[in-house]
Amino acid sequence: MKKPVVLRRSGSQRMRAGAGQTMKKKLIVLIVLVCIVSSRAQAPMDTLIFSHRLHSEVEAGCSVCHAQADSSLQPSDNLLPEMETCCGCHDRETACTLCHSNPDHAGGYARSLRYIARFPHSRHRSEKITCVSCHQGIETKEKSGGRHLPSMESCRQCHQDLEKPDFCCDCHAKVENLRPADHGPDWRKGHGMIQTADKDSCSLCHGVNQCLPCHQQNRLDH
Repeated sequence: MKKPVVLRRSGSQRMRAGAGQTMKKKLIVLIVLVCIVSSRAQAPMDTLIFSHRLHSEVEAGCSVCHAQADSSLQPSDNLLPEMETCCGCHDRETACTLCHSNPDHAGGYARSLRYIARFPHSRHRSEKITCVSCHQGIETKEKSGGRHLPSMESCRQCHQDLEKPDFCCDCHAKVENLRPADHGPDWRKGHGMIQTADKDSCSLCHGVNQCLPCHQQNRLDH
């Protein structure tokens, strides 16, 4: 009886076979990932539904949802309500669609990371200063999203000492670019006409003494 012939692979054949198996494994992993991404992409995007106006009408105070605001010291603090905060008034099991357009695929919501360098909420809360003193109009908003941050005009209602050295740095970092978008390359030559048409436009950011270094030295060509 003849012994069976055993064929042995050469080293190069074994390497090619091993490479083929590795490629198959990578292909399987890639197919699985594509399926996962495709299934998520087909799911409708969840949109947060929230009306500040409705919550204001039922007299739900700002601190009910933004409880950390009264003790916040940094503008970067996350003062948005957590799910547990919402469940303090809304039923977790039956009220999902009140806030989520697609509760089965509810996701996180990105918050703005562009803030001024210094702003302590805790120092701005008093009997005379309420949330809407700075966040003007927030009580009428029907939709979530948007920054709802105070404008420079609202800040200047209280902060008026423009002549103080480094006045801007009370809130803004020294390295921050505070040049408005309309202050282009020709601003020096044309700002006189703009100031004549709107005398309050410059005083929003500049005190009189900031104009004098140029205008008292006969440098009026601009």
